[in-house]
Amino acid sequence: MSTNNNTDVIILSKNQDIIEELISDLTILGFDPKSVHYPDIRTENFINNSPDIVIIDLTVYDSDELTTFKRVISEDNVPAGISLVALVSGKSLLHIPMDYEFDDIITYPYETSELSYRLRRLRHLNHRELTEDTQHIGNLSISPSRYEVKVDGQSVSFSHKEYELFKFLFTHPGHVFTREELFVTIWGNRNLGESRTVDVHIRRIRAKIGDNDQTYIKTVHGVGYTLRFENN
Repeated sequence: MSTNNNTDVIILSKNQDIIEELISDLTILGFDPKSVHYPDIRTENFINNSPDIVIIDLTVYDSDELTTFKRVISEDNVPAGISLVALVSGKSLLHIPMDYEFDDIITYPYETSELSYRLRRLRHLNHRELTEDTQHIGNLSISPSRYEVKVDGQSVSFSHKEYELFKFLFTHPGHVFTREELFVTIWGNRNLGESRTVDVHIRRIRAKIGDNDQTYIKTVHGVGYTLRFENN
């Protein structure tokens, strides 16, 4: 993430006109924009540049382009703390699947005031906790303001959704949540794949924190999951 007062933004697009318009508007608004031209999109383009926000141009429906973006922005590729914003048109929005996990959507053509507000809001949400806020349970710790999880003092790499799910459980120890409650809270919608999606992410989190014996994240059969609060 940027360490200065600017918000670093990367634009993923194949439309040069939109790229130039966004770069011009974002620069005037005080952001620090860069662009990556489709199809030369690689995960490292925005990971190595450590942006705060990635704007993905989906204003024109293109199945190949959607597939490419899906691969690049898959949750295993996007580090926690990077906000994903889709730039859409009224027509293209009808074709974007619900499992494209964007933090916000902006309709094109946009008003610059709305563009500024939405991006600054995302930056605010991602950086609102600026003080040291590390919390500990057993050999686990989490620092929300730095998007950092540690096991025995060693950092663990989580995807965006893994981190949000783990943080939610971690900050509500002892509370049993249903799969539906977790899915709606983290993904923001409902679909038929909610139970499997939550289960898959819990398995990944357990593997990463060495919790296959459910010392911390306990399965409540027939209900959902809870995080044990005992420091054992």
